[in-house]
Amino acid sequence: MPLEFYDAVARVFDVDEGTGVPGKEGIPYKDTKGYWTIGRGHLIGESLTDLKLSRHIVEELFKEDLAIAIRESRLVVGSLFFDSLAPARQVALISMLYTLGRNKFLRFEETIDAIKRNDWQEVGRRVLASKWARDVDPRQRVGVGRDDRVAHMFITGEFHPYYGIEK
Repeated sequence: MPLEFYDAVARVFDVDEGTGVPGKEGIPYKDTKGYWTIGRGHLIGESLTDLKLSRHIVEELFKEDLAIAIRESRLVVGSLFFDSLAPARQVALISMLYTLGRNKFLRFEETIDAIKRNDWQEVGRRVLASKWARDVDPRQRVGVGRDDRVAHMFITGEFHPYYGIEK
């Protein structure tokens, strides 16, 4: 199929099925019959809870979100410093940026300062005392929640045993 044909079909769908606004394809909207739709006329259903994504799309979304979290981690602490961290500490930082996003993570000023000072005990203490810790482990299961695993990786520089990652 020639690229020109694809471009023509895509343009038709952008105007007739999509929002008609370039760059807004990823925002759900209601079509003319009131059904939730996304992209170029992809039907979600009567409610957003009807949204079903293929495993491939879910993996692509994860890859995109992960790339953003890695880039933002490098921006927050500096690329050279980030590269000098143990892989487990890099992953701990990425994990927090992944769930919080850069703007919310920047509110962790004291934690960021402790990271830059290599004060890993203080980083772990602050991580465990944060609202983020309560959000990712709402039952506050001491020693077993995501917050504990991230704190462990910051403090020790090693992957938490839960992950089954050898050195």
